[in-house]
Amino acid sequence: MAGAVESVRERDESAVALVYGSILTGAAVVAASQIGHDPGMEIVYTSVTMVVVWIAHTYAAFVGEGGRLDVDSAAHRGLAVALEQLPVLAAALPAVIGIAIAWALGAGSSTAAYVGLAVSITAMCALAARAARETGAGGGGELAAAAGALVLGALLIAAKVALK
Repeated sequence: MAGAVESVRERDESAVALVYGSILTGAAVVAASQIGHDPGMEIVYTSVTMVVVWIAHTYAAFVGEGGRLDVDSAAHRGLAVALEQLPVLAAALPAVIGIAIAWALGAGSSTAAYVGLAVSITAMCALAARAARETGAGGGGELAAAAGALVLGALLIAAKVALK
């Protein structure tokens, strides 16, 4: 039993931020598909939304760590936290690239959004499974993590369809 406990790693905050960012990207794509009139606008809305999410996530992490009042140390710590939270923003890249490729291939707004959402869900599944594996979960844990991401993905698809 002790060996099993020792082999389990602590939570990787970068992996958590990537998974969280991919979930939020899916939600941003759904929202962007409702207000964007073309794939280009969906890319802009999704990207801007994810930049704001990254800033908000950085702020929350900074405050949660007790953002110091000393201006110099606060500035250095703020930059360090912003870099630590960068995976939240980086998680948007696959979906944005997917939308851009669909657009370049002539897809309309709805199709491009579904492509972005599919890419986001695929990334979410892969990132969740990888995070589970890296923390010591076996194959069952990886499968459960990916299945959880698929459930979230199904909810995002349902939201997109319902908002149509």
